[in-house]
Amino acid sequence: MNDDNIIPFKVKPPKTVQKPIRKHPPIINLPPVTKILLCILLGVHVLIWGVSSTIFPSLQGISVLYGGFTPSHFTTAFSFQWWMPFSFITYAFLHGGWLHVIVNAVMLAASGSGIERMWGAKKLLIIFFGSSVLAALTHFAFYPSSDMPIIGASGGISGLFGALIYLMQQMRQGQSLWRIALIWIGVSVISGMMGAPNGMPVAWLAHVGGFLAGIGIAMQLQKKSSS
Repeated sequence: MNDDNIIPFKVKPPKTVQKPIRKHPPIINLPPVTKILLCILLGVHVLIWGVSSTIFPSLQGISVLYGGFTPSHFTTAFSFQWWMPFSFITYAFLHGGWLHVIVNAVMLAASGSGIERMWGAKKLLIIFFGSSVLAALTHFAFYPSSDMPIIGASGGISGLFGALIYLMQQMRQGQSLWRIALIWIGVSVISGMMGAPNGMPVAWLAHVGGFLAGIGIAMQLQKKSSS
């Protein structure tokens, strides 16, 4: 038999179909800038707590003295120092204990992520830092001679919460914004009168100032973007 008439046939192996790799969502699904702020908030507290608990016990008091916002530094015979204006911001990254920083971290994660997803990172930072400064100024307006430092991110976070309520109200055209604001202010006043769990006073006026500042800043940002 002539083998020239035979057509060679090769069996091709079947193509292997690769299954798509499923990417599981991260455990903490937060926008990047909110995550950075959260890491700074917790990182500063862990650093101060760790150092003051081990090699330098005075660090906690020193950080509050120089980083907390103290109204009397600006109104009494206390000599002006270059670092004092920075206390309008640095006080927001200091906390009095683990409960304080954890509560603020949870509130920052909730309100900050909402603002960043709806409006972006730039406006998130404007509202947070603007509300922090105005919260300190509100406290200063009522207690100009106080020598007790205020610390905590509650003023800036209250601003984020106020801005978030404003945005949601604008989108849904639902319940009156000012009705919600009055309810929140009432809760802040009651919690301020009750004090913190550790017996320390609560700068509730700073919370209210930050909350109203967040609403006002959000209104101005929206007007600027729509004009």
